[in-house]
Formats: sequence, C-alpha cells, structure tokens
Amino acid sequence: MPRVFAYGTLRHVPLMEIVAGERVHARPARLPGFAVLQAAGADYPAIVAAPGAVAEGTLYEVSETALARLDWYEMISDYPGIEREVRTDAGPVTARVWMPGERQAHEDRPWRLEEWTRDWGDMLCRAAAEAMEMHGAVEPAVIGQFWGSFLGRAASALRADGMARPERGTDMRADSVALAGRDYPHAGFFVTRRDRLSHPLFSGGQSETLVRETYLAADAAVVLPYDPGRDRILLTEQFRLGPWCRGARYPWVLEPVAGRIDPGETPEACALRECEEEAGLALRELLPVAHYYPSTGTLSEYLYTYVGLCDLPDLPEGGGGLEDEGEDIRTHLLPFEAGMELLSRGEANNAQLILLMLWLQRERPRLRGMA
Repeated sequence: MPRVFAYGTLRHVPLMEIVAGERVHARPARLPGFAVLQAAGADYPAIVAAPGAVAEGTLYEVSETALARLDWYEMISDYPGIEREVRTDAGPVTARVWMPGERQAHEDRPWRLEEWTRDWGDMLCRAAAEAMEMHGAVEPAVIGQFWGSFLGRAASALRADGMARPERGTDMRADSVALAGRDYPHAGFFVTRRDRLSHPLFSGGQSETLVRETYLAADAAVVLPYDPGRDRILLTEQFRLGPWCRGARYPWVLEPVAGRIDPGETPEACALRECEEEAGLALRELLPVAHYYPSTGTLSEYLYTYVGLCDLPDLPEGGGGLEDEGEDIRTHLLPFEAGMELLSRGEANNAQLILLMLWLQRERPRLRGMA
C-alpha cells in the first residue's frame, strides 16, 4: 500500500480520514533536514529546509483511491507530492510528502499541532468535508482560489451547530433529514448546492424525495452607526449586484456597514473591523439588535446585526472600502429623521436597514438620554 508522510495539518487524524475517505492507521515518523515552523501571519505550518533539523510527523498507509484524493486535496494549496525517505522506529521507508513549490514566509517558532487543533481543527475538518464532496467535479485550483470562503462557511456551520434548542416550534434535528444525494452546480466565491433529500412531516412519516438548490454563503455582520448626541446615522452607498441582476434601474444601494465574518473572527470583531474599513469609524459600543436568516428558502446566509454607538461629527461625505476587494463605497451622514424618511419613501430597500432603523426608532429616546 502507498505510504504518505504528514508534517502539518494532516497529522490531525479526523482531517486525514475526511480527506482520505477511509480509516487510517497512524504511526510516528521523521523527515530529516527540515523544520516545521509557524507560517507568517497564517494558521498553517511552513516546512523549511534546515540542515541538522528533523521534522516530526505521521506516517500513514493508504489505498490507491485515498492517495488520489490526497493528491487532489493538496493541490488546493498547490502542494505537489514527491517521494522522500523518512525515518521510523523500524527503519527508513519511502513515502509521499506534499511540499510547497516556493519557500514559505515563516516565524521563528515551531508550529504546534495541539494549538492548531484547538483553534482550527474543527473548522478545517468542516471546510475539507465540503471540498472533498467536490472531488472529481471541481478543479482544486478553483477551490484554492476561494479557500477563504470555504473556511468562512465552515465557521458559520460551527456557529449554527451551537445554537440553542428552540422554545417554540419543532425540535426536530438536522440529523432527521435523509440525504439521498448532493452535487454542486457552481463553486466559486459563493457556492450553489443541489440536495436530494426527504424530511420528517408534522403529520408523521417522511416527505417524498425533494430536489432543492441552495446558495451557500458565510455569515455576515451588519452595523448601523449612530451618534446619540448629534442624533444622526451613517450609511454606506455602493453598487450592488443583486438589484442590478434583478433589473433595477438604480442598483446603487444605501445600507448599513456590513461584511463577511472572517474565519476565526467573532461577529462582534467583524462589526468593529468593517466600521473601520468602510467608514473609518471607531465605535464606542456595539448594541446587538437581531440575528437572522434573510431568506430561509434559498440562502444559508445568517446575519448578526447591531447598532454601533459612535461620534459622527460634521465631516464631508467620504469614501471607504478595500481596493483589493473591489469595493467602491461612499458614506452618507443623515439626521435620524432623514433616515426614517427613507423608509416612508420606500428608498430603504434592504431588510437590514429597515430593521435597524425601526429598532433605533424604538430605542432612540433611551440612547439619547444616556448621551
């Protein structure tokens, strides 16, 4: 059977078994002449040639089918496999090792599997499981291009799995849904997934097999900046693809500040970061409003929404956003009443803005009294 040597994240046996698609047996091994260090500013290891050093790792024996899956998975990161001699307690053996083609930037400290497993193991297992469902249907380079989105969806799934049992409504769990098949018509920054499934019926029994397509997206944070002393809000304006694809004559939209939650980031940290990136704002306080699915029938997206208390002095309307993300954002300062007029005119045309303005209308007297 083929032998493979893992020095990094594939030493985590649950991840290895997801990628290999089979049970594996692990035993310790070592790769002389290399050191495994913490990659610079990243969550993964860097392997660096270092005379006299020894990279500790794990040796697996796998099937030919598993080896092909592993080769495909490693090419997501553009790590080709090469044959190298590794040392075991029983003597030297030849094994496949996946290594980057270029020297990696790294920190001067060892990468530690235990720390990575604690902070990232569950998330990477989720992301790898989604990726491996696309094995043979999507080129690994495409997945690699959007790997951050895979991690973002994995982090979203972990948050969703930790939600509390509902006090009203059914408590039927996700594992009561029977999955008959799944494929991915499109995989990119966003993913469309087609499931063939049946679910329990309120009247008892199981539904017939249904075919449903879902648009998969990571969770996002939304913030309406509000200055209670000056009684004004800040909105962003930018071109939005959804209205444009719908055929809207005016596809530039006034919205609260918003952005995708990065892997390993909390919704609150995302809200603070996005206010800085899109509007140059430092919030004094973040007030949670509501967390919800904007469209339960078609989207996996989940929104964490807030009102952010801050100072909004008289400044010229400005721009914001990250150029490397193609963002072209203009900011608007509006008196609270002018913001409410957007609702009455129908110009507030997105649920986030409508919900946050109505919440602020209710809480405004209290917030102004505390200013």
